[in-house]
Amino acid sequence: MQMRISATLLALVMALPLAAAPKTIEVPYGKAVKVNKLTITFAELAQESRCPRTVTCIWAGEATIRLVVRKGSKSQAVLLSTHKPTTATAFGCTIELVDLTPYPEEPGKHDARAYRAKLTVGSP
Repeated sequence: MQMRISATLLALVMALPLAAAPKTIEVPYGKAVKVNKLTITFAELAQESRCPRTVTCIWAGEATIRLVVRKGSKSQAVLLSTHKPTTATAFGCTIELVDLTPYPEEPGKHDARAYRAKLTVGSP
């Protein structure tokens, strides 16, 4: 009896669909990358106040980016930060900002065109 129940439970577990692992992508500023039926564009470096490596700061600061996420003819804007929020949801997919490069070396203006966002994108 116990063997039959174990075999039945094993068959049920094996039949469950496996959730797809999140995909890691890198999106250069101004460019679009397709993943999980979404097109993700790094549209704006909205804020860059991270403490440069050559400066001593009392707060580490943060950077915020705006992504435009498209699915078919629909689009959603998403803000992600290196501090919080680092994740957002668009069209049922969780998008997480894992890293934003380059890290500021010195104070001053930052060329947004040099930036790249490393993201993980989950399946809906």
